[in-house]
Formats: sequence, structure tokens, C-alpha cells
Amino acid sequence: MPTSVIPTPKIISAAARCLVVEWETQDEAEQTGTYQLSRGEDADPELIVVYEGSDTSVEIHDLKPETRYRIKLRVRERPELGGDWSKEYAEIKGRTTDETLSARLTNQLFRAVENNDAEAIRRITSDHGKEVSLEMRDRLGKTMLMNACQSASRGVVEALLKARASDTATTRSGKTPLSLAATYGNLRAVEALLDHSTETLNSQDLGGSTPLMWAAENATSKHPYGVAIVELLLDRGASVNIKDARQQTALDRLCATSGSVSAARAMLEKGARIIMDVDKHNNVHMTTLMSAALNGHRDLCVELMDRWGVDPRARTEFGGTAIKFAEQEGHTDVAHAINERIKRWEEDEHR
Repeated sequence: MPTSVIPTPKIISAAARCLVVEWETQDEAEQTGTYQLSRGEDADPELIVVYEGSDTSVEIHDLKPETRYRIKLRVRERPELGGDWSKEYAEIKGRTTDETLSARLTNQLFRAVENNDAEAIRRITSDHGKEVSLEMRDRLGKTMLMNACQSASRGVVEALLKARASDTATTRSGKTPLSLAATYGNLRAVEALLDHSTETLNSQDLGGSTPLMWAAENATSKHPYGVAIVELLLDRGASVNIKDARQQTALDRLCATSGSVSAARAMLEKGARIIMDVDKHNNVHMTTLMSAALNGHRDLCVELMDRWGVDPRARTEFGGTAIKFAEQEGHTDVAHAINERIKRWEEDEHR
């Protein structure tokens, strides 16, 4: 019985430290569509598996410059043959290129960001400003500044900005460095970016999300500076009622995610929209309180009712209420808190 057909791989691009390999898919009747790619230096008999999966394009990283490599491709046998990796394989050879000064410096800068080394960034950008490009992207499509905004210190972010790294560049999903800093709870990066410019303060990514929306969603215990970031963005003029592609504001997003009372209060004090009633004609199917109750945010529900006068008795067109949404998700403490407020409202109305 014949074994699975093995496609012939091709090297479509080569750089100093990586090779990009592609191959064409074969008839599904011939093989399972699962591949294994291995590589080894030309004189080294040992091969290292670098990929297993169904993709037909693989970027092999962490290679040596100006080095010849053997690359082998195998496929998983059909089930009737045992489902093991094929004994046969397709092999090609390729060579990495010379690592130029520019490429070496770029790699050094990326490593400096990863190591949180502001001094190295200042030194490289000062001594070799013409040889480096701060807008080079890593394999995830992020610039050095974008990477720095996720976890690096203020000093690293400031060093990159001083060297004229773009703070308006975006990721594949349209996120700016400020949105990344807000998402990852990096307060110092947010401060550095806003001190440099507020141009992207209300920038929306491909899903319509603003930095404030990402900050509100991530104002959790995992990000201890999340609330401070929300407050800082608001103080610098972030618009609190911009809507994303799903017509949700930052407060709507918070009710469905983090539930932070402090972050919600900061936005409400800046005029955040509270949905008091369902309005199906305007595609509003749930109130702010209903969303908070559905997601189990007891303290947020109490804040909305006690401080902002939200009526817990509002109903959807199908009779749903905040207390019912809490009960259906098993949030008994939320349901109890809402029920207590309903009793108070009704007692006050009968006085």
C-alpha cells in the first residue's frame, strides 16, 4: 500500500536568522494534512523539529547568519497506515544571509526592549541613528515601542520616543502603543505616551475600541494600575461615550468584564452614559444595571442603584430584569442586593 504523498517544500525568503518555507497542499485523499518540519545545520546529523501542524508556510527562527541548513518535511500517514509520521521525507537545503549592521542593531534594540535596558536603547539610537529603523516589526507585527508599552519601564518608552519611534503606528488589529499600554496595565508607559502626545487618546482600532475601553476592561486585580490608567486617560481628555463596532461604550464594556467600581465611578463622574431603559427601536436590549447583574458585579450594581439612581425594576420586552439575569447566572448575592433596593424603592414610593 502506498504511503502518503509528501509535498516538496520551497524556501521563499531568507534572512540572517530565519528562513521562510512553504509547500503546496496535496489531494486530501492522499494524506491527513498534518505536517512536521525539521531543520539541522548542513554538517550536523541531528535534526530539530521546528513545527508540527496543518499550516503550509512556516518561518523558522533563531538560526545562525551565513549558515547552510537542511530542512526536512514529513506528513502524518493515513489512519489505515497507522497514523504515524511518514518514514519518507522531502528534503531541501537553504542558506541564511549575512547579518548586516542595520539588522544587528535592530535585533539589539529589540533585545534591549525585552531586557528593559533604557541605557542600551539610548546608546544605540545615539551612536547609530541612521543605521537603525525603529519601525521594524517582529513576527507578531509589533514595533519596538509597541513591545515596550506592554511591560517595559517608562525610561525605555521615553528613550524610544526621543529617538522618534512612532506612537501612531498600529498593530494588525489597529491597536496603537497607547491602547497596548492600557490593555496591559502599564501605567508608566501610558504616562510617557501622553506626556509626549495625546494624538491617539481617542484612536479606535479595527473593532472600534479606544484606549479607555481597553483600560476599563482590564481594571482588574491582575492589573493593579488599571483604575489609575482609566483616571489618567479621563484627566487627559479621553472621550467617555465613544461607541465601538458593537455600539458599546467604555462603561458598557466594563459592566461585561472587569466590573471595577472605582473605574466606573471615574467614568460616570465624567458623564458616562447610563442605559436606564431598554429601547429595542434603537437596538438597546439591556440596561447598564442588567449587564452588571448578569456578569455578577454586586458592588457595581449597588453603586449604580445607590449613587446614580438606577431603577432596578426596568424590564426588557420579554420581561427580563436585572434580578432575573443575576439569578439565571447563579449570582445570588447580586440578586439579593437588587431585591433589597427594590423593596426600598417601593417603600419610598408608598410613603
